[in-house]
Amino acid sequence: MQDSSWKLGAAVAVLLVLCSRVPCAGQFIDRFAFKTNALEWVLTVPNVGAEFDLSSSEYNRNTIGLTLKYNWRTYHKYAPPYVFDVFDIRPEFRHYYRQKPLSNPKGKQSFIDFFTTGERRNPKSWRAYYIGGYVDYASWAFKFSPTGMQGSSFGAGASFGFEIPLYCYEKFAIDLDLGLSIGFQVARYENFTYSSEGDCYLPCTEYVHPYHFVPFPVPTELRVAFNFRPVSVKEKYIKDDPEKKTCALVSEDVKTSFASINKDNFDGTLSARQKEEYEADPAKYREDFEAYLDEQVRLVLSNNVHGRGLSEKHEKAFERSIGRQKSKILSDFASQAKTSSAPKDKAAAPKDKGKKSPKTKDETQQ
Repeated sequence: MQDSSWKLGAAVAVLLVLCSRVPCAGQFIDRFAFKTNALEWVLTVPNVGAEFDLSSSEYNRNTIGLTLKYNWRTYHKYAPPYVFDVFDIRPEFRHYYRQKPLSNPKGKQSFIDFFTTGERRNPKSWRAYYIGGYVDYASWAFKFSPTGMQGSSFGAGASFGFEIPLYCYEKFAIDLDLGLSIGFQVARYENFTYSSEGDCYLPCTEYVHPYHFVPFPVPTELRVAFNFRPVSVKEKYIKDDPEKKTCALVSEDVKTSFASINKDNFDGTLSARQKEEYEADPAKYREDFEAYLDEQVRLVLSNNVHGRGLSEKHEKAFERSIGRQKSKILSDFASQAKTSSAPKDKAAAPKDKGKKSPKTKDETQQ
């Protein structure tokens, strides 16, 4: 195999040995995964990658990774008739999730829910699905005919697929990664030909395309990869954070509570005498509404936020959110009160515009 192939092959072998000698679960190394795409090895493109869990929490589902592919200008005594050179480096973010049964089996699942909830009618829980994004830089040169093409590109796009456990050993595991990356590219390229006189390649200056946006999505990676981990994907990305579920419930409860806190509901509790007093004294009207609002906010916090088992961080976040909603309600109250307190005679004035006033008796006699 080419010179670069055995070097990256040796690197993969070293990573495999390191994985086999790490301690058991619970160590920092458990957050790593080392991987290589077998499909690209078949195409004589050596590649290696690493992936790292963003958190040591057992509820973590997010990772970042870096992949390197290198098969560039390998040594040949004579210029070969065919060229297949590739260099690619890509950082990548992934979010893993597991499929689960539908929360409402009889209901219809929307297109958005299909991709965001992970709920399926026939869930495949042994798979760890992922979706994410990547950016990459690539240089390439291809020649399979008398005229070849070489260039470089920058790209960004989405990655998706799933992983399944393949082999589990005492101190490491091998998982199978099947996936696809597709995105948009900004690329430049030019054509070149082979010159038998100097046994070299010559650029075709009349076929030079500067950097431009490619107006259609381009598949940039097809994965049939092997991931080497201290802990198999079989035991990762499974548990749901219970506090996240609690936060979702609290958020829904707070939203429902605030739906009934407004000026109209406050006015509905007033007697006719109170309405007359508030009409005569708008300042007292606002003061009493603020007292009513403070009491309602206190009840929302005590009934829906405090005592729900949330961490201090999430409680503070809900308190800030409720404070912003309170300010918005006060702002809406001020604008509504200002509108409703407009003098009725001024509002009716335009209707009387242009009408003549009736003549008095003396004016008629004259």
